[in-house]
Parts: sequence; structure tokens; C-alpha cells
Amino acid sequence: MVTVIVDYGDVHDDGNDCTVDQCDETGPTHKVSPDGTGCKGGKGYCVAGQCVECMYQADCAITDNAVCQQHKCVPASCVDNRLGSDEADTDCGGRCVPCANGAKCTIDADCSSGACKAGRCVAATASDGRTNGSETGVDCGGPDARACRDGERCAYHIDCTSSVCFAGLCRAPTCTDGTKNGSETGTDCGGPCDVACE
Repeated sequence: MVTVIVDYGDVHDDGNDCTVDQCDETGPTHKVSPDGTGCKGGKGYCVAGQCVECMYQADCAITDNAVCQQHKCVPASCVDNRLGSDEADTDCGGRCVPCANGAKCTIDADCSSGACKAGRCVAATASDGRTNGSETGVDCGGPDARACRDGERCAYHIDCTSSVCFAGLCRAPTCTDGTKNGSETGTDCGGPCDVACE
């Protein structure tokens, strides 16, 4: 006879400073921390579930002549409405905040979408060969891309074809992973497992 015991202390860490990792009878949960909550290590604040560098101008070093723009401390030259030598397009890219789609770019990091193609920022897609948008791996994971294969990055079990996300990577199904996957007929029982399902 197999007995399933819910262990509320066996919490899955999603690696996000701005979520509260918990476990309930449905599995791991990751509740978004309130805006303004400090990130781990005292570096930045939580805003919309992500750790950002600044919320207010006072969060940026005055001695560096930096300003808080889109929750990032950037040089004051990033808000002068001129194309600087360290910017990809006017007041964006390079040391400044990432550029919007359609703006000029040199590398993927210049774009808010994370995708620079033919010198312009373009929208992220699930087939652009990059990890961008809501993806957890290259063109996989998240709500809009295919499920990731074993060894690819993940945030939740649903990101993986195996339905097993452990320590940020998709893992092959086993008979002890607490998930009905592979050719099991029940959770960790039946099929290839030595345990018969009830």
C-alpha cells in the first residue's frame, strides 16, 4: 500500500528573489512579493514580481550623476534626447535602458524584447533561437513556447516535457519524483516503477 504524505517543508525554490516559495496540497506555489519588498542581499526592490535596481531617484548614486529610469540607474546622458556614443539608439540600448521594438540595436541586450535582428529590435518569438519573452530556455518553457527537453532551463514543472523541473533544469522522469510522468500509470507507480498503483 502506498501512502502519499504532503511535506509542506519540501519547498521548491524558483530562484526568484521576488516570490515567496511555499508548498501546499497542490504542489509548489510561488506568490509574488509586494512591490517595494527588498531583494535578497539588499540589492534592489521587487516590482511586479521581478528584482529591479531602483524605484526612486534617491536609489541611484548622486555622485555618479545617475538617474532612475524604468527601474534602472542609468547615466544622466540616457535622458538627454540625443544619440550618445554608448547608446544603440537615442537614449536606449548600451548603458541605457533597453530599446523598444523598431529601434536600432547592435546586440540582443540592447532590446527590451531581447531580440536584435538586422540592426533593429524585434518582438520575441518562440522560434528566434533566443531565450527571451517569457521563455525559460531557448525557444522553450513559459506559456507561449514548446515544453523544454531534459537539461534545458525551467522555472516550473509545466515548462518541461518530463513534467520535472529541479534546480532550474528539466530532468528525466523517475519513479521518485512525485509526478505522474513517463509511462507511469499513477504518481511514481505502475509502468516502469517497482511499485504497483492502488
